[in-house]
Amino acid sequence: MHAASMVERILATGSTSSTYKFGLLRAIVDHVIESPAQEPKNGLHFLPVVDLARRVLAHYWRPTLEGIRQGSGPTDKIPDAILKLKMLGNCASVSGVDLTDSLNGFRLSLEITQVEALSKSLIRSLRAIRRTLLEMPIQHLPHVPRQRNARSPSSPTDKSALERSERLPLYSVVTVHERDGHLHSWFDSSKEHIDRALGLGRLLVGPGWAHLVEQERAFLVFSARTYEEMASLRFWLRDAIAVRWIRECKKYNTGEALGRLTVQFLDDPIPPRSEKIKLESGASTPRGQPWKERQVRLRAGGVHVVCRGLQALSGKVP
Repeated sequence: MHAASMVERILATGSTSSTYKFGLLRAIVDHVIESPAQEPKNGLHFLPVVDLARRVLAHYWRPTLEGIRQGSGPTDKIPDAILKLKMLGNCASVSGVDLTDSLNGFRLSLEITQVEALSKSLIRSLRAIRRTLLEMPIQHLPHVPRQRNARSPSSPTDKSALERSERLPLYSVVTVHERDGHLHSWFDSSKEHIDRALGLGRLLVGPGWAHLVEQERAFLVFSARTYEEMASLRFWLRDAIAVRWIRECKKYNTGEALGRLTVQFLDDPIPPRSEKIKLESGASTPRGQPWKERQVRLRAGGVHVVCRGLQALSGKVP
């Protein structure tokens, strides 16, 4: 199954009680956007979970400070970690970033990677977000309802929720554990394996960003083919996730918060239901070759998006 098809199924059918799946997907795609030509190691790409936590911090900063709820529960773990960081103010800041400014999330995320030492409060926040990602979206994001087989239909009541779902091979989780002076890796995504990855969070002590990345022992792993497919559609994936994220936020917010949703994720308003956005072709690839004349369709949350020539919704060209 192609990466875009897997993401489409997750956006269209995956069950949610918060927006964390979309935050994780967006963090993954952000990494791909920054490094589309990244070379695989032994046919695999490794994304440190702590780096995904840093990217999620950036995406949740503004909606959290502007009061846009991200889940149906009484408390949201990721926004809670961000609000605790904001309350500490300059004590937890880096490079003088104003933590009370809702527009400084991405600047904070960038500055984290530039300084030699991070505050203990900031490291705790990154660890808290990392824990939430491992406990929730990393485990559950690839699971989607199993496609019905016309020849062997089943009733929703005769199987457990797990048996009625299937796991898409979008990524795997690997943890590297040092024992007896040797590194041992486990390549799995079971609860037991996730618990092992959670325990390794204690190794993240810093003091700088480079140290945190080096100390991380849990990674999302993508095949070279999956990563290449995501790279070829990276801007399309980014905007598809944003549209679905907005739809999800509308479930948890009312009043003034609803009016701020579009501004958070897209430059243009949300297209009406069933409207098709058609983009003109004619863009060129980095090698100067014209894009193929074909359409890529996405159905996410009732929004039908048509991208011609794989051009991004924002008009930017990969």
